[in-house]
Amino acid sequence: MHPDVKKLVFTVPENFSSQYLSFSQYFYARLPNLQSLELKNLTSSSNPNAQQALGTTIEKLAQLRQLTLPCGLVDGLMNILSNLPKLEALSMTSRSNSDNNLPLSDGAFSSLSAISLVISFAASTQLFNHPNHPPALVRIRIESPRAESPAHMTQLLDAIAASYPRLRQLHISCLTSSAPPDINETVDIRTIRPILKCAMLRSLELAHYHPFRLLYVDVEEIAISLPHIETLVLNCSPASKSLQNTLSFPALISLAANCPKLEHLGLYLGLRDEDIPASDQNPQVKFNNLRTLCTGFSSVSNPRSVAFFLSFLCPWLADFVRGDSWMGEGRTGKDGMKEWDEIESLLPFLSSVRAHERASVHRKLQGA
Repeated sequence: MHPDVKKLVFTVPENFSSQYLSFSQYFYARLPNLQSLELKNLTSSSNPNAQQALGTTIEKLAQLRQLTLPCGLVDGLMNILSNLPKLEALSMTSRSNSDNNLPLSDGAFSSLSAISLVISFAASTQLFNHPNHPPALVRIRIESPRAESPAHMTQLLDAIAASYPRLRQLHISCLTSSAPPDINETVDIRTIRPILKCAMLRSLELAHYHPFRLLYVDVEEIAISLPHIETLVLNCSPASKSLQNTLSFPALISLAANCPKLEHLGLYLGLRDEDIPASDQNPQVKFNNLRTLCTGFSSVSNPRSVAFFLSFLCPWLADFVRGDSWMGEGRTGKDGMKEWDEIESLLPFLSSVRAHERASVHRKLQGA
C-alpha cells in the first residue's frame, strides 16, 4: 500500500483493455487515500470492460477530491461520480455522446464546486435544470463539440443563472468549426444578459464561431452588472470575421470606469482614430489592475494613436495576446498583427513616460 500518495497522474498504456478489471482492484487497494486523480490516454473508454473498471476504481476512492477523466460523461459513470462524498472538482476531457437526461439522485454531487465538461449546450442545460443538479458549483466550464445557436447559449446561461446565482467562474464555448452556424445566428446582448444576474462573477469567458454583435451600450451594461469581474473575455478571436468589429475606445473606457478589479480582458475591437472621444485623448480613468489585454483578431487604423491612448488607459499592462488557433487549424491571424506588434514595441517607452509624468506630478503636490 501507498497510503501517503495523495495525487496521481496516470497514462493508461495502449492495448490495456484485457487488464482493466484486475488493474482497478490493485489501484484502489494500494492508494486508499488518493485525493487527486488524472487519467490520460484511456482510448477504450467506450469499452464496457473499461467503463466497469473505471467505475469500480473510482467508487472505492472515498477520499477523492479532484478527478480528471479522458472520456465523456456517460450514464454508467454518472451515478458513481455523483455519490463520491468529497468530490470537489470534476473534469471530463472528451466528448459526452449522450444528450439524454442524466440520472441524478437526491444529494448528487453534494461537495462538487467545479465542473468541466465537453458536452452539448442542450445536455448542459438539462444537467443544470435537473431538480437534483449539483448544488454547490461556483466554477463551470462547458465546451460544446458542435455548432451551437445563440438560442441554445441563452437557454444554458438561463439555467446556470437560475441554479447558481453566486457563481464565480464561467467558461462557455463551441469547439467545432465544421458546419458553422448561419451568419444571422450571432450572439448579442440578449444572449448574454441572463448571466449578468450572477453579480458575484469573477471570471466570464464566452466564445462563439461568429463575432458577437455588441455595441458600446452593451459593454457598459455588462460592466455595470459585473463590478467584481477580474477576467472578462468576450469572443476576441472568432473563427469567422463575417461581421465588422464595432467595439472601440469608449467600450474600454467604460470597463475601466466600472470594473476596477479587472486583470485580464479580451475583446474583438476595431480601434479607429475617429472613435477616440475628444474629451478622452488623455483619459483620466484608468485600468489600475489590468495585466493582460487579449486583442485576438482586432483591427487597428493607427498603431501610434492606439499605443498613446493605451499608455494612459492601461498603465500597468504586462502582456498582449494576439491572434488565436481555432480547433487546431493553425490560424495565425497575421492580418493586423504588424499593427499590434508596433503597438507592443511602443508601449514600454510610452508607459515609462507616463510613469515619469505621474512621479513628477506627485513630487509637485508634495512640495506644494
